[in-house]
Amino acid sequence: MRPLLRLLGGAALAAASAAFAALPLAVDGQPLPSFAPMLAQVTPAVVNITVVERSPDANPLQRDPLFRPFFNRPDRRERQEISAGSGVIVDAARGLVITNHHVVKDAQEIVVLLKDRRVVKAQFVGSDPGTDVALLRIPAENHCLTCSKEEPALH
Repeated sequence: MRPLLRLLGGAALAAASAAFAALPLAVDGQPLPSFAPMLAQVTPAVVNITVVERSPDANPLQRDPLFRPFFNRPDRRERQEISAGSGVIVDAARGLVITNHHVVKDAQEIVVLLKDRRVVKAQFVGSDPGTDVALLRIPAENHCLTCSKEEPALH
């Protein structure tokens, strides 16, 4: 019985916390402004970045030709890793995407997923490790990277 009371007490506390966390719809009779219209315009510029990279074996013995046969990996010195990050389309007309240097620094292949689920390959343009910023280029087909086929282009 006691665990049930703790569970019910925890649920009541969570419900009370949720009630206090809610924002009022209006203050002094004035409705609060909404970020929704602005977010609807800018979120299509946010992209997902997938990176395929080759990294050396972590174990130094696996790099040694004398020990490699013991690991049942005679000639494999590199392994393929997939990592992910995010980026922002900063110039849709030219297909420029800004992301972090640490996401793409060892990339063999870079793929960008747009909001409307289109997948495009990206080309590494350059980066600055000191500021952890990198620039990619993706195909700017129809100059509408930040909108889906159904939505009008954002200007």
